[in-house]
Amino acid sequence: MSTDDLPSHLQLAPGPWASLLEGLCARFPAITRAQWLDRFARGRVQALDGSALDPGQPWQAGREIRYFREVA
Repeated sequence: MSTDDLPSHLQLAPGPWASLLEGLCARFPAITRAQWLDRFARGRVQALDGSALDPGQPWQAGREIRYFREVA
C-alpha cells in the first residue's frame, strides 16, 4: 500500500466559502481547481464514513472530511 492509499483528514475551518470546492481551492492553492474536480469525480474526497462528497456541497466549519493526496 502506498501513501496515496491512505487518506488525510481535514477539519473544515471557518471561512467565507460557499462550497467544498471553493474552500479546498483556497486552503490548498498549489492544487488546481481542475485537480480538485478530478479528485471529487473519482471519489477521492470523502466523508469520514468513506462516502464520496460532491464539490458543490456546502462548506461547513467543524465538519471533518478526508481526501487522498496525489504526489506526482
